[in-house]
Amino acid sequence: MHKLLLLALFTGSLCAASAQSGEQRERVAEELHRNYRFGEAIDAYRDILKDSTDYIATGTKLVNSLNGKAMLEYAIEPRCLEKQKCSINGFFLKFPGFAEKSWCRMPASMMSVQTPFSYIQIPTDAKRLIFSAPDEQGSWNLYSTTRLKDTLWSAPELLNSSVVSSGNEVFPYLSPDGTSLYFCSNGLFGMGGYDIYVSHWDYSANEWGTPQNLGFPYSSPADDFMFQPTPDGKYALFASNRETGRDSLYIYKVEHDLFPARKAISEQQAYDYNNGLALLPDTFFTTAELGQTPAIHMEAPKQKVDYTFTIDKENPKAAITDLSDFPNYLVFQIHLVTLSRAATEKNLKGISPVFERVSSNSKYYYYYAGLFNTYTEAAEALKRVKKGGFPSASVVAYNAGKKINLTTARAMEKRGVNFVYKVIIEGYSGPMPAALIKIIQEQTTKDIAKTTADGKPVYVIGPFAKEGEATKLAESLKAVSTGTISVQRDEKR
Repeated sequence: MHKLLLLALFTGSLCAASAQSGEQRERVAEELHRNYRFGEAIDAYRDILKDSTDYIATGTKLVNSLNGKAMLEYAIEPRCLEKQKCSINGFFLKFPGFAEKSWCRMPASMMSVQTPFSYIQIPTDAKRLIFSAPDEQGSWNLYSTTRLKDTLWSAPELLNSSVVSSGNEVFPYLSPDGTSLYFCSNGLFGMGGYDIYVSHWDYSANEWGTPQNLGFPYSSPADDFMFQPTPDGKYALFASNRETGRDSLYIYKVEHDLFPARKAISEQQAYDYNNGLALLPDTFFTTAELGQTPAIHMEAPKQKVDYTFTIDKENPKAAITDLSDFPNYLVFQIHLVTLSRAATEKNLKGISPVFERVSSNSKYYYYYAGLFNTYTEAAEALKRVKKGGFPSASVVAYNAGKKINLTTARAMEKRGVNFVYKVIIEGYSGPMPAALIKIIQEQTTKDIAKTTADGKPVYVIGPFAKEGEATKLAESLKAVSTGTISVQRDEKR
């Protein structure tokens, strides 16, 4: 009896010691990472991964250290001129250059939750706002809205997929010319915590470009917030808790160069720079007041249109779809018929959805059916349309809302301009195996997001611009996986 009791106590003590050892190893690795000793942190996390039960959490920390090491190869060392310590609550009021009382709490029409992120800067003459708000899952995303009239603003639109991650995107700052968007994220490629990014407006694609991490020293292993160049371009301001606890931070004023010469620096140089940010006179910073939250009314979101192609002669739908919802990317349609007056429900023969275009002199009405992502889908539907009463129907193509040559459209489709690709990993009831994480880390820097389907974890890696990149990773994973690996193609919005 006593032997059994002693054995149980001894076994329990061993388990506790083992668990404590694992926790200590994690703390050591985290401390190495915080102090820019990325090489040692990488070795430590790889060692922890060998017997870790939380592959995703440890693997993410390993990736952050790998990222940190890589980012020191392209660092800059701007001279720090001033800094000031303050609470994280309302730290943005210390930034000069904003109109008096232009910062305020987020209007209830934008969000109802109040957190340290729940503030927005609204210039009196603003025509467009980019703000951060939580979605249904609690992740903070960036949204855009445009002033329509007085206090009425358009329904918020999520920024394109390249600016969305599995984490949070907060504290956006739009440059005065509207072409550069600075924000911070804890879900994109970075050193860990919140890093600072910039996305430039791509006029050719009519959307925000892929975010770029500003790198060291603006991004660090700690939380870094709100990069703002001064109007004269000489200085840059940003905030970070790298020298404080999580409830406070420093705001830094550094020399700013639009085209800095980047260079490789050592881990010791990064550590020395970070610890050499001396406390200098802080005459530059302000203490502004919060303004009153203005009345902002959001236009109701448009109901999503069902673009599923159907032909139902027995139950015809009067479905002339609003052209304002027409996609701005490459799509194929079926030209049904051209009439000298508006079509009736009977004329459409149960086909849905149908788009109506009218000639400039209003003499002709053109009717097009469906929205197809590929020519093959449109060609298959064309067979049904011809048999359904439109023998002269044909496939046409539109890109950016304009009709284009079909041959050109098929060439664009072949290049894959319309899609992004993701690798999907399913079939594991617990954490992702270390072998899969190792392959992912070796082949890509893309995000690893975790969702659930039927109560089981689903891992998503991407997005990839090219199908070949996603397929190559998927094939490597299949070689060692006992689960299901697939490549998913999504429409580029």
